[in-house]
This record gives sequence, structure tokens and C-alpha cells, in this order.
Amino acid sequence: MGHAEVERQRGVDQSEFAGEPAGTAPFGRGKAERRRADGESELASEPAGTAPFGRGKAERRRADGESELAGEPTDAAPLGRAEVEYQRGIGVTQLTDVRAAIGAGLSSPAPLRPTSDFGPTDRGRGWAVTAILTALAAITRFTMLNYPTDAGTPVFDEKHYTPQAWQMVTGGGIEDNAAYGLVVHPPVGKQMIALGEAIFGYTPIGWRISAAVFGCLLVLLVVRITRRMTRSTMLGGVAGLLLICDGTTFVASRIGMLDIFQALFVLAAFGCLIVDRDQVRARLARADARGRIGVSVWG
Repeated sequence: MGHAEVERQRGVDQSEFAGEPAGTAPFGRGKAERRRADGESELASEPAGTAPFGRGKAERRRADGESELAGEPTDAAPLGRAEVEYQRGIGVTQLTDVRAAIGAGLSSPAPLRPTSDFGPTDRGRGWAVTAILTALAAITRFTMLNYPTDAGTPVFDEKHYTPQAWQMVTGGGIEDNAAYGLVVHPPVGKQMIALGEAIFGYTPIGWRISAAVFGCLLVLLVVRITRRMTRSTMLGGVAGLLLICDGTTFVASRIGMLDIFQALFVLAAFGCLIVDRDQVRARLARADARGRIGVSVWG
């Protein structure tokens, strides 16, 4: 019986280690396993009596935690992980300002199709606004154009340009004054002044009328170019009205100097570039509509 007694004592030790009374030694190992399961269910906030289902409920509680992070109630646990992924997706699009969706599925660089927008379609109203503002500019530029003068002679730097322009009129198209060192600037601007002097003589009207005409044309070009660039007749009219009220342009349009001529030529060159751009776009759009734009053996 000594050997049996030793085995019984070992069973008692194992049952005591598992927290069971000594009389239950035959079942000590099994209850210890159940207690471990009970411990996992207690960690998952489950009562100890639900040990057989502790691990499953713990997994469900973890899913509940993820759904709570995504702002969902705990009874939506089966959808918790999907909601978390959805929220993460929203966060990414907010950080990237939805740019990822724009180029989705396109190669880089993406193909561009010619636009068919060639400007505003209200041609009649556009020209009416242009005519009205150009007439308003003419009123402000031509009214009392012969005033002021220096006792009937040029004022300010008119004293340089108007005599040299008059020399072009009387000297066969060239400046012939003896003080050659005072001849300034290329001749084009002075030739414009000379045209007015050739018609109205060496008078304030004669040396200023070309500048006034160019000042009115400047307003016309600003209206048309702004309208073409913005695709808006209203904005073109606003730009022209602002130029009419501009003091520097007003003075330059009423004095026999060269600035207004240069301003008009530069603006006209810029306007030609804008017109050329729109014409090229129109030709590309027509070619695209006819199916002549695409991949070919030439590229």
C-alpha cells in the first residue's frame, strides 16, 4: 500500500496547486484547465460561469472595441473591422485633398483632348460694350485737347518730340536740326506725331491728336483682350472702364509724347498672341472632331 499512498499524495499536491480541495485529486487537472479558461473569460469581462464561451466572447469584445473606435455602437461588432477600414480611407482622402481619385486608372501623363471653348458667344453685346467704352474714352481724350500749352508752344517733354516730328514733315521724313545730339529715341513715335502735324499743322491739336487716337485704341484693345482671356464681356467692360479712369493713361493720351505709342504696340502684340492661341485651339478641336487626332504609325 506504500506505493499507492505515494501516488495519492502526488494527486493531492497537484490538486492543491490547482486550487482544489485535497479530496478532489482525481479531478484536479481537469478543474485547473477549467480555471484557466475561467481566467481568460474574466479578462474579457465575462462572468466565471461562462468559461466554455470565454474565448469567443473575448474575440467579440475586441471587435466591439474596434467598432467603438470607428464611432459605431457595440452591437455592430460584426461590422467593426470594416468600419475601421472605411474611416481610415476617409482620413487618407482628406489628407490628399481627394487628388488620388482624379488620376485613378489613367496613365501618366494623361491624354488631353482639345477644348471647344473659344470665347464668349455674345458677339453682338461684346462689340456694343466695346464701342460704348471706346466712345467714352474718345470724349475724355479729345475734349479740350489743345489745352494746356506754354503760350501756344509745347509743354514739358513735348518740346523735344514735337519739333523733331515737325522736322520730319518739312524735311523729307528725317530730323534735320543742327543740334543732332538732342535727337532722342527711334523715329516711329515721332513719325506718329508727324502724321497729326501733317494734317493739322504745327499746333497743339496737330502734335497731340495722334496720341489721343492711340489712347482710344488702347481702351478698345484692353476690352477685347480681357474679354477673350476671361471669356466674359462684363469683365472686359470693367477692364476698359478702369483704363479710362486711369490718370497716367489719361495724361499720356493728351500730350505729344512717345509713351502711349509704345504701350499700344506692346498691348497689340500681346493680343495677337492670345488670338493665335485661340485659333490653334479651334483648329485642334476641328481636327479632333473629324477623328484626325489619335495614335498613328507616326506617333
